Amino acid sequence: MEETVIKIVTQAMLALKLANKLDRLDRRISDLTERVATLKVHPTPAPDNDVNRSYDDDLDVYDANGNLDNTATMQNKLRHHLQINTQGMGGARHNHHH
Repeated sequence: MEETVIKIVTQAMLALKLANKLDRLDRRISDLTERVATLKVHPTPAPDNDVNRSYDDDLDVYDANGNLDNTATMQNKLRHHLQINTQGMGGARHNHHH
């Protein structure tokens, strides 16, 4: 009985190509593990550190009641970052042609 069950399970695993899928999964996990290890060695600076935060505070937008307008602030920051990125790619003069 046990041999029959083993045989049926083995045939099902072969039919599903489970070994290939497990190998691919193992490779992906290994790749992710290597990437995490790299990030631990060379961490990305936090976007919310004091230097960036004080600079970004100048871009905050407030409504008429003095409350922070999150949507307008995000748009203002994105617009500002786009402007800086464009200048870094050769100047703002390229934007006028589009």
